[in-house]
Amino acid sequence: MRALAWEFPNDASLSDAFAQFMLGPSLLVTPVLIPNVDTVQGVFPGIGEGTNWYDWYTLQPVTAQPHENVTLAAPLEHINVHVRGGSILPLQTPAYTTGETRSNPYSLLVALDGSGEASGSLYLDDGESLIQNATKLVQFNYTNNTLSTTITGTYHAAPPLANVTVAGAPCIPTDMSLTIGGQPCEVGAVALSYDDGVLYVSGIEQFTPGGAWEGAMEMKFTY
Repeated sequence: MRALAWEFPNDASLSDAFAQFMLGPSLLVTPVLIPNVDTVQGVFPGIGEGTNWYDWYTLQPVTAQPHENVTLAAPLEHINVHVRGGSILPLQTPAYTTGETRSNPYSLLVALDGSGEASGSLYLDDGESLIQNATKLVQFNYTNNTLSTTITGTYHAAPPLANVTVAGAPCIPTDMSLTIGGQPCEVGAVALSYDDGVLYVSGIEQFTPGGAWEGAMEMKFTY
């Protein structure tokens, strides 16, 4: 957790912002702090200066003016979360325990910035040992319509990569290629769909049965 001013130090208007916070550099949380209300107000730092934001639940871009205090719907059991454009987030579907969650397939959420680019990283270890026998760092990059990974370390994570979601995509690609571990994959069985600015790629787990991050990946879209 970090204050907005830590992530956007050049914006003086955020110096006393206390009703919102960041989770890492990519997630903006706007909680309800007042009882018995169903709306909340928040700002979206960097809008107008190259930063864009997407609603976590719908992946639709936020439309706001610089420094505008936006009123957001906040019905019961809903917490406003927004994803910063330019981020790539590795995800796993939550389960009842941490151990069960770590066994679920991976997915990637790519939230494009205004230039159509994004980056992120994933650190892996066994989650239990104080002194690790093995670790792994996966770095993600999306540029020129190509999603690629760079992998260092030897830790083995067994779950496959199941799907990739790209928020801010211009349209459905006319073609797609996929290379894993230097080997081209036959992508005829991979499903591509597109809805309101969001591209969905599913069926990738067939190419990563031994683990999502065992070989470097390159996924290229042609528009």
